[in-house]
Amino acid sequence: METRMNEITNRENLPLIMSIHELQAMGFSRSMSYELLNRKDFPTIIIGGRKLINRDRFFEWLEKQTN
Repeated sequence: METRMNEITNRENLPLIMSIHELQAMGFSRSMSYELLNRKDFPTIIIGGRKLINRDRFFEWLEKQTN
């Protein structure tokens, strides 16, 4: 997990389409990650039954949350 955290310290090291695992590696708890994926204003992409996150829209959303 430490190696994974080192990879994620830079936004550009994240994949363009992230999974819940990337959220957790950024420090979000498992329950908070699932809660975020179920919010209507969160940039969730649903492919089949899988919920994913657009990296760039996630950071835009996060910026809006801090204002």
